[in-house]
Amino acid sequence: MCDNGLDFCSGECIDLESDPLHCGECVNACAYDATCESGVCTCSGDLEHCHHECVDTQSDPLHCGSCGTACKATEVCSQSKCSVDCDDGLEVCGRSCVDLETSLEHCGSCDSPCGAQQACNAGTCECVDDALTLCDGSCVDLTSDAENCSACGAACTGGQVCSDGVCECVEGEGFCADVCIDILSDTANCGDCDTACVDTQICNDGTCECPGTTELLCLVEDGESCTDVQLDSDNCGDCGTVCEGEKECREGECACDDGETFCEDAYCVDLMTDVGYCGACDNACGEGQECIDGACACLGGLLLCDVECFDAETDMDHCGECDNPCDPESQLCIDGVCDDIPCLSPVDLDAATTNIEPVPADGGCWRTDQGFTRLGCWEFTGLSVLVNDEPVTCSENHEAVDLPPKFEGYYYIEVVGTAQQPNPSLDWY
Repeated sequence: MCDNGLDFCSGECIDLESDPLHCGECVNACAYDATCESGVCTCSGDLEHCHHECVDTQSDPLHCGSCGTACKATEVCSQSKCSVDCDDGLEVCGRSCVDLETSLEHCGSCDSPCGAQQACNAGTCECVDDALTLCDGSCVDLTSDAENCSACGAACTGGQVCSDGVCECVEGEGFCADVCIDILSDTANCGDCDTACVDTQICNDGTCECPGTTELLCLVEDGESCTDVQLDSDNCGDCGTVCEGEKECREGECACDDGETFCEDAYCVDLMTDVGYCGACDNACGEGQECIDGACACLGGLLLCDVECFDAETDMDHCGECDNPCDPESQLCIDGVCDDIPCLSPVDLDAATTNIEPVPADGGCWRTDQGFTRLGCWEFTGLSVLVNDEPVTCSENHEAVDLPPKFEGYYYIEVVGTAQQPNPSLDWY
């Protein structure tokens, strides 16, 4: 439904009182040079609207005196009447009798029509409105016509309009390089001609500014540029505020990643795992160590003593635990326990040696890595035999012996006592 005062014509809501295509009723078009006033097609001056044309019924042979009254082919229309000849003072133009001094269609001569908003005065077309000026056949307002601004033929250029007879750009535009430019939004002419914004800026209401709410115009390597001071580590929070070391800009603050600590004004580190900063910025783990949950620990099951790693199974200074030394003169660290050496300064025997002859009168100690099951000895009065610190039976019968385990891969054969016979000897197999 159309609003009050409008009618539905050709798919649109139309005002039949003023629409020149639907004047008074739907699809009732006025002549091209007529207007629709109060639902009636109205022509200018003394012309009448006849069959969609504006005609002069005083001289039109097809509408002579009234619309649709046509004269015969041999007649002319003179003073609204069909006649053989024109009345005195009138000239024949075609089949129309006209006054060349006043006729709009034949002003000054036949077929010389005046344009819209014009009158024929003394055979010359003139503008009806004194405020208008006749320029090249048309009545124009020299104060507002962009093709004739202040004078006929003085055309405005570059998109200018004519205002009070002066060519100028509309409000919000500037005449830059002979063209009207929107200086409220043009980044090359922002606020005024040749006032250029930086590449990353926008022109907002004639002012160069950065587009983002968290961006500022800061100095960078290539000049000035819009940068997000919430995220830029070279301009964090404000232009020129550079984040130290490995810090990054987060929400306008220089900070390390979550779980990291800033150490030595340079590094963002995880104190829980970093061997250079384990548990604290000034605590570095030693060689061969790792940082576990903020504490230095040795690799491969080694024992951490002070800042160094030791094998507590074998280390003579930290045997089984830190600061638990073995006696280097008489002990070895074996499986984390200080064990007494079976005999001191043993003589190493090669694999081919299976006897000691003679045995020194005051005994001695020998070491072999070869195994044996029987042991024999002669002239051993006053002497006895120990294998790895345990006594074993020894006689001339090469009795079988039950040997203790090897000590660090060796059997230590020790003869103790003082010989009572001249040539004691010992062998095994």
